[in-house]
Amino acid sequence: MVVCLRLALALLLAAGCQGASDCRTPALLQVGASTPHKSEEQLSEFSGQGSHHGVSLLEDSLERHSTGIAMSHLMRVKAAISSHYCGVMLAILVFMCCCGSALAAAFGKNTAGVLNCFTTGGVLFYMFHSGAFHEWWEGKDVGVFCRALSVTGAILLFFWVCCCCFVSSSFLVKNEVVRKMQTAFDAREESFRGPRREFYKSAFFAKLCDELFDKADVDRNGEVEVNELRDIIMEICGSKHIAQAAPLFIETFDDNGDSKIQRSEFREMIKYFSIVRLESTADASEDLGPYYEILQLKTNASKDEVEQAYHVLRSKWDPETRKGVSEDEAAKDFQEVQEAYERIIKKLQASKEKAQPTSEKQAS
Repeated sequence: MVVCLRLALALLLAAGCQGASDCRTPALLQVGASTPHKSEEQLSEFSGQGSHHGVSLLEDSLERHSTGIAMSHLMRVKAAISSHYCGVMLAILVFMCCCGSALAAAFGKNTAGVLNCFTTGGVLFYMFHSGAFHEWWEGKDVGVFCRALSVTGAILLFFWVCCCCFVSSSFLVKNEVVRKMQTAFDAREESFRGPRREFYKSAFFAKLCDELFDKADVDRNGEVEVNELRDIIMEICGSKHIAQAAPLFIETFDDNGDSKIQRSEFREMIKYFSIVRLESTADASEDLGPYYEILQLKTNASKDEVEQAYHVLRSKWDPETRKGVSEDEAAKDFQEVQEAYERIIKKLQASKEKAQPTSEKQAS
């Protein structure tokens, strides 16, 4: 794939150089050939003066003549580049757009994303630096390729600006109490093991938060009053006692219960009360909620779902295959996954054995 890209660029560059005949060596030779002829004329013109003043005038005349030729030559070269390199840049954008998935499969999503950003940024830089976009914006005739490149660049810029505005508004925490929760969570996050940090960044956690928020947002307007989330927070904490023991619970629901909270802020709230439940010692032997979080499962997950989730996470956090971390850290991360799986399976097995006699009596 990379070879094909290089070959395509080489062909486009070759076509551009063939079309830009003004930037070849003969043009430079013409400049060099015309200079001696002009020098003889100027020498004959000023030969009678034989003074420093005549030599100075000769040098000024030669300098102006050479500068004029050089500027004319540079303008022709720039015109050739602007005419033909717009096609090259447009071809690069088309390639990245059409073959992005293939690049991701070949080099990985992160590498392909970085390559895409740098390539697009480089093309946009050329578009503005060469003046093609400015001339197109003023309505001048810049050619088919430069016109298409300018339109594409304008669309990309508009899309990026809209995305930046949307992301900044979506992740902006406005509620003062939620901002305190975010600070408290960030202070504890570094002490978590890898699987737990992964849980808070996972698509499962985002989906769980959205489902809980939609449950309270009956009007579907994207924000709810804090008091409407009281029962949900108690469910997240596992019990009313754990929730009310949280340092920010009273400040959240008693002092600021009528304040509004948005979807992105709700996720920060769930993170905070999740670690409140994790750090609580009440009913630690029976509370399996934090272990389900490690496996990224709901508390009503079946045994088959637990087995499947454990199989995926075991492969991901296997100490023998991980790179870039110490052996001790890798072992502790894997131990957290292993412990969560064993505790949940033990609880499910005990529940099954406890329910077995009852089912047998009902059958008889």
